[in-house]
Amino acid sequence: MSTIYYSGLRSATSVLQCLLNMTEKLLVTQIFDDPYSRSFEENDNKFILRTCNSPITSLSESPTSTCSYLDPRPIGYPDARFETALSENLHCTICSCVLNDPVMCKNEDCFCRGCISKHLENEDTCPTCNDELTVESLANAPLILRKLLSEQRIRCDHHDRGCQEIVQLGNLASHVAVCGKAPVVCANEECSSEINREDQARHESEECRFRKVKCRNCKEMHTMVQGIEARLDGLCTNVKNLNTSVDEMKTGLAQIENRFETGGNQSLNADRQREEVDNEINTARSDHATKVDPGSDFSDKKIPTEHAYVVAGGFGYHGNLLNSVEIFDKTNNSWIELQPMKKCRADASSVVYNGQVLVTGGTPNGENILSSMEQLNHNPNQFVPPFWSTFPVNLPQALAGHRSVVYNDKMLIIGCYGHTGSENVIYEIQLKFPFTTKILAKLPSSIPVNGCGVTLANDKILIFGGVHYNLATDKVTMYDITNNEFKELAPLPYKVCHMATVKYEGNVILACGSDRYCYSNAYVRNTIIKYNVETQRSTMVPPVRLRRSRCCAIVDGHSLVVMGGSSYNGVPIDLVRKTDLRSPAWECLPSLKTARKEFIAAVV
Repeated sequence: MSTIYYSGLRSATSVLQCLLNMTEKLLVTQIFDDPYSRSFEENDNKFILRTCNSPITSLSESPTSTCSYLDPRPIGYPDARFETALSENLHCTICSCVLNDPVMCKNEDCFCRGCISKHLENEDTCPTCNDELTVESLANAPLILRKLLSEQRIRCDHHDRGCQEIVQLGNLASHVAVCGKAPVVCANEECSSEINREDQARHESEECRFRKVKCRNCKEMHTMVQGIEARLDGLCTNVKNLNTSVDEMKTGLAQIENRFETGGNQSLNADRQREEVDNEINTARSDHATKVDPGSDFSDKKIPTEHAYVVAGGFGYHGNLLNSVEIFDKTNNSWIELQPMKKCRADASSVVYNGQVLVTGGTPNGENILSSMEQLNHNPNQFVPPFWSTFPVNLPQALAGHRSVVYNDKMLIIGCYGHTGSENVIYEIQLKFPFTTKILAKLPSSIPVNGCGVTLANDKILIFGGVHYNLATDKVTMYDITNNEFKELAPLPYKVCHMATVKYEGNVILACGSDRYCYSNAYVRNTIIKYNVETQRSTMVPPVRLRRSRCCAIVDGHSLVVMGGSSYNGVPIDLVRKTDLRSPAWECLPSLKTARKEFIAAVV
């Protein structure tokens, strides 16, 4: 917008005469014919020519909507966007809108930075005080003015698209960057539809007529059929081997019967041999059956089927390795012992896949490390007890101290230590046929993986804290699975390792932990952090009563449950505490049947 100053003019007649004389240079035409073309304001015996986007019916009338120098877009913020009417002192004298990035001249006349910069392209004086002014001589507006502006409540840029948010002006940019009503263009080829950001995923995958749909009857089905055929071939081979064994046993039984018929003096030996053969037949028929301890009482108890808490393995008192399993029945408010795992496992990792708990790796005796996986098969019938079976694929190597998440039918393993030391890699294991395994990414050496906390948020893996040279860190790192990129996020409020980490809505809960790897001189915490993934801000939840590390936590609805762990001297504990994250107040739940630390916990 061009601004022209006319000095010494005292009446509207003089202004009009001057304008007529400058018609050829400025191309100012139809001042009164076009209601949207020009307006005049008197300011210290000077007149300012402006361009407005609202009708002007007289020379004394001032524009009521956004104005800008020959630019249809406002540089300042329109008054209509604010929750309340603002003082004229917060308005730019050029565009008549609320100041945007305010700057001032030496006499402290304030303008939008964009407005005054545009003005100074053609002029070299202040439009208010008429003193000499250049872009270089502009100064930032006083801090108190900027703070006052940042506290004003303004509607979102996308209010006309349906966003009802009203935020402080200082937070406007961060809100607009993630606003669900922001316009985006469909990424599908040949589609140029403009949609809201919050509707993009649904539009591109479900509604867009240009979306790509995979045919289930082509290559994918062919691969599936090949897998089924291979597994059937294996089953047929096993059946043939079993039939051969049964035939051999029948032959042996027939020989024993013949010997029994030869005389009474051989009857005792025949009975014994028949008994041995019968035992062999029964053994052959039950090779794949899970052994059940006759003294255990889990088989005749009613097993909860929905939202039950399962804990397994870990270290018990005096460093004893555990394979015991417990499940918490919320209906009866009690812990029930389940069939133990096939092997003792401490410092293992677990995920829930297709409703079943999958436990991976760990140490069985404090020295060796396992590469096998076990699956807890949970039957919908509450009177049929769950049972453990070996998962049909192993880890890429024996691992312990690792963290696992499930993403698109694949298990991602982050950080670990094996027989060769620490493994700064992320492994990817496909959890369905053909069970392929590969290294997805290598972790930068600056990211501590020992004793860290890991969780999955959409297609991002978040890594919290961890141990670096025996001391805890406050680092937070994000790994973008899609783009294969690592990014440092805002740190935690304190350094921590060996804490429990669990996802809650748009936040990550970090419970308890310690400030170093070993127990000697370690400061064990009872504090709870709620880390917002979007804003990267940490807020504190009221602490749990007992300090602990190497514990487990689960989220059930809005409830946070913290279980077991080790006290400041490394002794395992059995205490269980629960709180509602909406109105935190801790309450006691029944203690675990077995005190344990470095175990696994899951909700099934």
